[in-house]
Amino acid sequence: MQAPGISAVITTYQRPESLRDAVKSVLGQSVLPSELIIIDNNPQGSAALDGFDLPPTSPIPVRVVHEARPGVSAARNRGFDEARGHYVAFLDDDDEWCGDHLENFLERRRMNPEAVIFGGRTTRTGGQAGWMHELPPSLMRDYSTQSEERAYLRPCAPLARPFYTPHMSSSIILRSAALSIRFCDELRGREDILFVWQMGQIGDVLIDARLHASLGQLEISLFSLPGSASQSEIVEMNLKKAYWGVRMFEQLCSGSSMPLSTEMSAARAQASFDYAYFASAAGLPTSSLKQFSSAMRCDFKVARLRFVLTWLRDRIVTLNGARAQVRTYAL
Repeated sequence: MQAPGISAVITTYQRPESLRDAVKSVLGQSVLPSELIIIDNNPQGSAALDGFDLPPTSPIPVRVVHEARPGVSAARNRGFDEARGHYVAFLDDDDEWCGDHLENFLERRRMNPEAVIFGGRTTRTGGQAGWMHELPPSLMRDYSTQSEERAYLRPCAPLARPFYTPHMSSSIILRSAALSIRFCDELRGREDILFVWQMGQIGDVLIDARLHASLGQLEISLFSLPGSASQSEIVEMNLKKAYWGVRMFEQLCSGSSMPLSTEMSAARAQASFDYAYFASAAGLPTSSLKQFSSAMRCDFKVARLRFVLTWLRDRIVTLNGARAQVRTYAL
């Protein structure tokens, strides 16, 4: 059975082994998409697909498209441009869909046709049976329960506070709406959060409570490190996360003429506080103080000020070997 109007898009970068499993999970759907597009994001082209062969036979059209601009934002935007379906179902090359992912989406679409993003729950490949990533209560306040707690709906509304964003590998997106937003090419992290927050201002966001995708457990990736990582590597990783959080809020503010709400200002201040903390630990005092000042302008509270001053006093240390690597994340 095929679902007309759904384009499956896998973004890949030099991971032929896991890509093979990702493709199998698409072609093994109980309801197939109308096409599969593989976006090769290696600047050198087909080098990313060395060791990977397209299935000799496929029940749906499969094509490979090269996107030379680096970054997952560029790759996903190319997927929007190349897709022929009304909906785009993304999958990262180290993740896999559950067999009924698209079938469950079609059920939800019939019940909630106004949604511009449909997302599902996720688990970890090889993880404990029945375990799923949590839906943090603090990020679910904008959602109402649908269909006896099997789904959660956030109606279209201005961005008043942070809300839960589904993983892109479990998300299916209305292409016509996405073309007016697109992923931010300037972000190399937190681009998915910004995208969903912006989409939620032009349409409904729906989260299905059922399991939709299994996420790969890469030892080293954009935001993960092996257990043997050194203290300086851990500081650098946390600094990178905080850096892209700050950059995300900069993009959010630059794209809107409206001032941030009280809760969004507090969230921006927290992002700046996080960066200031890890920048100080990594030996970037100028950048740390800059974001500390920015946080104070966003959310000046005496209690928080005292707390931050305390950890700045106690935690400003320069770690051996850390300073050279973290210059990329200076603000």
